[in-house]
Amino acid sequence: MDDAGTNITGVLLAGGSARRMGGCDKCLLPLRSRPILDHIIAVARPQVSQLLINSNSEWGLFQRYDLPVLRDSIPGRRGPLAGVLAAMQWMDVQPAEAGCGRWLASFPTDSPFFPADLVQRLRKAADSEGADIAYAASRYGRSPLFALWSLDLKDAIEASLVAEDNRVSDFINSHRSVMVDFAADSYDPFFNINTVEDLRSARMIVEEFRPSAF
Repeated sequence: MDDAGTNITGVLLAGGSARRMGGCDKCLLPLRSRPILDHIIAVARPQVSQLLINSNSEWGLFQRYDLPVLRDSIPGRRGPLAGVLAAMQWMDVQPAEAGCGRWLASFPTDSPFFPADLVQRLRKAADSEGADIAYAASRYGRSPLFALWSLDLKDAIEASLVAEDNRVSDFINSHRSVMVDFAADSYDPFFNINTVEDLRSARMIVEEFRPSAF
């Protein structure tokens, strides 16, 4: 963990239903020899002081990772904002010595190619711009789930979800936010796996551009 990750909590957003892949926990599908989630944890863990998993599946599926597993606190599968809220609520009740800090980094668990300096750059941008949210983008588009969130937004996120306003982009646009652009030379670093075809494409990216990392 570098200095930028000190007292930053990270949450792995695995709460989706993956309807386009038959309702499976797609982060547990294999990418090369290991589950997608293994690769994501390997890159996310050094960037934060502690790591959580948000999932509405059976807890036992993630037991081997030895990380706290949080279910959405608001019923009805309200999307990734509900996972961000669950992590913030967990942070809010931890003792001071736990070192949770006031920032939460979110990582979707269907995007295994994100940069190792993601949190560092998001934190730098948030501090520089006085923003409550910093989120990632590349020339392929915005990736608002790769984001750094101020814990001060907890009540606003809860109010938005209670009002059934679940769109992450709308929430970000209505608060002080800054977009951070990342290089995307040969492939999108925020490529996300939503379909079986996407999984094939991810495996091709690994073979062509990232064989040593996977």
